[in-house]
Amino acid sequence: MGFVAFEHHRLIVAAADFLVAHQTERGDFRPPSSRAGYNEIYDAKGMFTVLQAAFMARRNPALLERYLACVDRRLALFGRCQLPDGSLPLACMGDRRFVFATGVVAAVVKIFGELADERAHRAMAGRCVDYMVGVFTPESGFRDGTNASRLSGHDPYPLYALHLWGEERADAGALVGPATAYVVDGQVWNAEGGFWKAGFEVSKGVNLQTVPHPTLDLDMMWVLFEMYGDRYADRMRSSIEGNRAYFEAIEAYYTENGNRYADVRARTSLAGIMALYDHHTGCREFTGSSQFQALVDWTVGLFDEQAGGFRERENLRTGEKAYFGVPAQYLGQYLFSCGVLNRNVPEAVLEHYAESE
Repeated sequence: MGFVAFEHHRLIVAAADFLVAHQTERGDFRPPSSRAGYNEIYDAKGMFTVLQAAFMARRNPALLERYLACVDRRLALFGRCQLPDGSLPLACMGDRRFVFATGVVAAVVKIFGELADERAHRAMAGRCVDYMVGVFTPESGFRDGTNASRLSGHDPYPLYALHLWGEERADAGALVGPATAYVVDGQVWNAEGGFWKAGFEVSKGVNLQTVPHPTLDLDMMWVLFEMYGDRYADRMRSSIEGNRAYFEAIEAYYTENGNRYADVRARTSLAGIMALYDHHTGCREFTGSSQFQALVDWTVGLFDEQAGGFRERENLRTGEKAYFGVPAQYLGQYLFSCGVLNRNVPEAVLEHYAESE
């Protein structure tokens, strides 16, 4: 299975099961004690974790139905919240529109259709596409006028969604090229530093215009690899090297009350971009390194068997591991599946879950 061991595939399923177990009747995920509190952004990405488990269990009708029903409920809740213009409001962003989640939902609906024979969410996805097409400009990417932050995290999933729907929607397909150019050559790319700028400038003492944000880089890399193979591999390599060079500064972002924390968002994302690069370029340059192995071991160590979920962070002074939550679920899934979605599940994994109760 390459550098992803069967044990890691087991943890993908455990992460998905954790989300299913903590899904409310409304459809949102409410795990206990997450440091981040409730955040629909994490819910949106969490759907990819459950979809990944569904691809792994697709030969087991009962398990497959369990995961698809979970995604179906979450999509239905997004649909009930959709605004007339097609956007999906996020309470955590106040009155600002966050195009990121609109792109995630449109992409998930398309992928969901690969596993489920249903059309219930296609109308919602169509309105999402309408909205994304309407707000895109070559100069600013996917930006709604209500959002002044220019957050670069807006761009990868709307781009991916337009790519997925491009064959059905000519207006979506026509924007794939310009949207790609904005991501790889536009203002969010720090040509000197060699990584994507986060877009929200200084936070907690770290200037995110000059220091990478590995979670956002991972989003960018996965979408570009998924769409274009290794065409932008040099750009990816530069981003990885920038993240490695600034890793201490990135971890300093997670300093609170005088304590520094090792955080799943930095460590697992850095390992994830290493895994993506090697997976798509057919090498072991980064995944064969001691740094990658240490990051993998650390992430595996955050899994709590009794609770059935990942912890999110570790106090570097006391060693205490704290909090369970959606962020750890989807970020753990990134690493263990070598991307947001890995349809090419090893045969041994398919056979194992086909036989599971």
